[in-house]
Amino acid sequence: MITKNQNPLFKIISIAFFSLAALVILFFSVLFILFLVYKDDISKTLLSSVNQKINGKITFTDLSFTPFKHFPNAALVIDDFCLRETKDSTLNSHKPQVFNIDEAFVSLNIVDLFSSRINISEITFEGGIFNLIIYPDSQTNLQKALKMDSSTVKIVQEESSETIPDTTSDLNLQIDNLKIIDLQVGLENQFKKNKVQLKINELQSGFSYSENQIISSLNLDASIDSLIKNNELLLSNQQINFESKIEVDTDSIYVKLEEGSFSIGEAKFNFNGIFDSKNQGYVDLSIFVSDKDFSIFSLFLRDDELKNIKAGDIYFEGSVRGKTFIEFPQSEISFGLKDVELINPITKRKIKHLNLNGNFNSGKSDDWSDAKLTVDTLFADLPDGKINLSGSVHNFKIPEVDINVFLSADVTGWEKVFKLGAISDLKGKIEFTDRTKGKYLIEEKKFVSEINIAKLSL
Repeated sequence: MITKNQNPLFKIISIAFFSLAALVILFFSVLFILFLVYKDDISKTLLSSVNQKINGKITFTDLSFTPFKHFPNAALVIDDFCLRETKDSTLNSHKPQVFNIDEAFVSLNIVDLFSSRINISEITFEGGIFNLIIYPDSQTNLQKALKMDSSTVKIVQEESSETIPDTTSDLNLQIDNLKIIDLQVGLENQFKKNKVQLKINELQSGFSYSENQIISSLNLDASIDSLIKNNELLLSNQQINFESKIEVDTDSIYVKLEEGSFSIGEAKFNFNGIFDSKNQGYVDLSIFVSDKDFSIFSLFLRDDELKNIKAGDIYFEGSVRGKTFIEFPQSEISFGLKDVELINPITKRKIKHLNLNGNFNSGKSDDWSDAKLTVDTLFADLPDGKINLSGSVHNFKIPEVDINVFLSADVTGWEKVFKLGAISDLKGKIEFTDRTKGKYLIEEKKFVSEINIAKLSL
């Protein structure tokens, strides 16, 4: 009987295997030592090579390489990874950095590099800032920074004047896990005076690139510090979550959003759409809320009272369309409630048959001067009464109001159900009738009425 230890073939295979392993370890040991010895030269050569091909300037303070920790993956760490819009230090002093990442970590499979594949198991950007600015000519600071230097373009054109270039890339890139953690993001449209400041708490994504197509899944947890339109604050201190799959054609810079979800606060929406950056940033986005998804009630109900909704349907359908680089997109929204029933936690009495039909159109004017909000019907059976409201608001610059209201009910405990601001300990019955038509002068904080007939009984 011949054992494995006595089998000559097994010994040959074992010796060959361990010899190959030793050679691989020796190769990467030499590679690692060479990297340590020539790290500064490698960094300078890398930066010089990249910066010669772009108008902007890339810098980093340190570059480290670990070939053994996750073999056959090697880890590359870049500290203070920064991109500036231009190489001119004087101009840069007046412009924010395009991005400055505290630490960029890349783990890639070295063996795959020999077969022209880039297989990255993980990329992590942790800490830092990213500022995207859209200038009045609709170009972004990122485009200007990454634009190839004109001299490089000229040389390429001269070398390829007799041949038709093939724009199809042979690059195959796979990123199993892309993470962005604690990144401050600023988006500014200087032409429209719109700004967004937000913090990415964590973004996770899978990513693949081949034949000029990017496919990526996204899961975003972030918070909006401020949203400013025409120098006016519209939104602040709101938590947002985003989940979707994205397909990008890198030739046409065309982005397609598969059906995904978006939440702000506790309100959750579903969406799909497209974005075309070559067409002035044209966006066509559809937003909707599925039936019996009561999360949108959090916009006007207290968070702890959502559990008291016992029945009803809700609908919310919207669209956002427009060229975002040069105009504020036009929004069209239809919303409503059907036979909603909820219980007042204080009185244990029901609000029944709550129905609502409404529509909002932002119009085409940037200042929302032709925007319109219409409520066809707001009706409900209330304890000891009912509510009936209809009306509209035109021109959000100088609001033109036309409202008809009738309310009669026992309002005890309503502050525990609805978001009523500073009102507390509400008790008793109220009857209110109002017919109002007129204009509200925002700058003068004054209402000029054509019709103003109201009656209030407490």
